[in-house]
Amino acid sequence: MYQAAFYDRGAAVSGRPAELPEATRSVLTAARSPADRLHRVPVLVIPCLELADGRLPEDNQAGLW
Repeated sequence: MYQAAFYDRGAAVSGRPAELPEATRSVLTAARSPADRLHRVPVLVIPCLELADGRLPEDNQAGLW
């Protein structure tokens, strides 16, 4: 699922990497690694969070996890 989502979402920009800012290319390169390898991980550990107000912040999911 992760791989499909990564390539579906990245398809629009992956065909023209030279037009992307360096920071964006760097993020895409880093994200491609788990997209191509995650299916080989024998166990996934999924963290569970208990938040004070019970709601996840809308602006920074990646930073929270």
